[in-house]
Amino acid sequence: MLFENAFLFPHFAFLFRLSVV
Repeated sequence: MLFENAFLFPHFAFLFRLSVV
């Protein structure tokens, strides 16, 4: 689960930034 989180977190952060901008 930690490995999945480490992979999904950056991805969601990237999408979130694109959404904000």
